[in-house]
Amino acid sequence: AVVSTQSTGNFGAPADIKENKPLSTKDKGWNCLINFFCHFVFDPFSDIYYYWLSIISLAVLYNFIIIPARVSFSELEQGNFFTTWMIIDILADVLYVIDFFASFRIGFLERGLLVTDTAQLSKKYVKSMAFYIDIFSIIPTQIVYAFSLAPRSTYIAPLIRLTKFFKFHRL
Repeated sequence: AVVSTQSTGNFGAPADIKENKPLSTKDKGWNCLINFFCHFVFDPFSDIYYYWLSIISLAVLYNFIIIPARVSFSELEQGNFFTTWMIIDILADVLYVIDFFASFRIGFLERGLLVTDTAQLSKKYVKSMAFYIDIFSIIPTQIVYAFSLAPRSTYIAPLIRLTKFFKFHRL
């Protein structure tokens, strides 16, 4: 048994006696993983951050090129192409959502020092214009697109995804 150091006001007298079981390796793994994600911060000058921006740039460029093509050429919206576009659109949307949450953890320089306090990072991101642009760009347009009352061969359906253009600020 391990004596707890919490007191009940009796000048350091033990409040209770608890049995502490050692954490299993499974529990240690989850705690370590949770601790890592709770305290992880992107260094804006690291290679990992640049790789992440490259992946996001691909999703943004996909939307920037393919949406006008789908509006211009209605043949791209028919047949097997429709299923292909839906899958790729969903993948791009998932990347946008992941990037939205990752943006809460991007460090910044203040007086020449890298700020890694997650509360400060979140506060700065929420106060920035990028936060509102990102919110607007992650609107789930696939739901509107999939249940659209307009026929799929019209130009309206791909235009619903125009909100994805707002993510262009990340390039």
